[in-house]
Amino acid sequence: MEGALVDCERIVSPWGQPANVTSAVVMVIVGVWLVLRLRDQRRSLGVALAAVGVGSVLFHGPGGPLAGWVHDVTVVMVPVTVALVALGGAKVIRRMTGIIVGTFIVTGVAAAALPATPMLIVVIVAATAAVTVAVREGLRIGWSQAILALAVLGVGGVVEALSGTGGPWCDPESLLQGHALWHLTVAVAIPLVAGALHPDISFR
Repeated sequence: MEGALVDCERIVSPWGQPANVTSAVVMVIVGVWLVLRLRDQRRSLGVALAAVGVGSVLFHGPGGPLAGWVHDVTVVMVPVTVALVALGGAKVIRRMTGIIVGTFIVTGVAAAALPATPMLIVVIVAATAAVTVAVREGLRIGWSQAILALAVLGVGGVVEALSGTGGPWCDPESLLQGHALWHLTVAVAIPLVAGALHPDISFR
């Protein structure tokens, strides 16, 4: 609905919010770049990032119930994919088909069964599972890249929290939107995660 606020930014046209849509497109571009760049199971991270970008473009653009569902599915798809890639690496699984199918099943069920807030629990559990599996299986992890990815996401998360609708940094008319920054931090963090997972596999 034109004039309404979603994640602070005002909907200014039938195509939604310029800052949030533009930053979502960046996620799509980076995701496609990862798919083309990687030659192993981590390519699934690029698929997940591109998918969440598409979901965000739909949600912050034309909107609607279907766009909201796609957005929710793809949001959970990213951390679940991280967990599944870690599992796949631990079991020396190189075929990305199973990872993608499993991710869609898990995220589809979660998005259909859970409202938005509890879905954050799924995100946290999936990310924790990825780290736990990596440590228990003795996977080589590029910890410097992993820590940098967490730091980037942490900054983005703080800005997102402070600049949400009704927050102290919320300015609905500004082109500098905290949620858009969150999109960009995810676009930066996922390539770092790809580099951190299984650094024995070249990032080429």
